Amino acid sequence: MSKSPDGAFLDAINLSRNSTVQLYHQIYDTLRSLIISGELASGTRIPSTRELMYDLKVSRTTVRHAFDQLIAEGYLSSR
Repeated sequence: MSKSPDGAFLDAINLSRNSTVQLYHQIYDTLRSLIISGELASGTRIPSTRELMYDLKVSRTTVRHAFDQLIAEGYLSSR
């Protein structure tokens, strides 16, 4: 069975809508940092793009851009 992240996962994603950094890149940076630091362990199942879209109050496209970049760089895999 896949491991699931705890509630701290969403707490770690702090988006600044006033930042010059695009929202998708803020999500990407946070997830990448969590993966590199080991806080998000290999094999951990993360929320779907739809779940994150609702939780973060951003468009699904924004979340998909972040996920696509992480997948392209080998940090995430998709099923």
